Amino acid sequence: MYYFPHKAPFKSYKFTIVAFVISFLTVSITLISHPIKTTTEKTDTDLVIKNK
Repeated sequence: MYYFPHKAPFKSYKFTIVAFVISFLTVSITLISHPIKTTTEKTDTDLVIKNK
């Protein structure tokens, strides 16, 4: 790939924004599909599942 000096900074800046947006969306989807639970609730449910 060839980068022109006046376009290189813009491309890297754009790539950083795209990467940030993708990671942000991934985190958002993960949080929505798996709601945050407190550690005590999580351990309780894990114990119940293991006991069954």
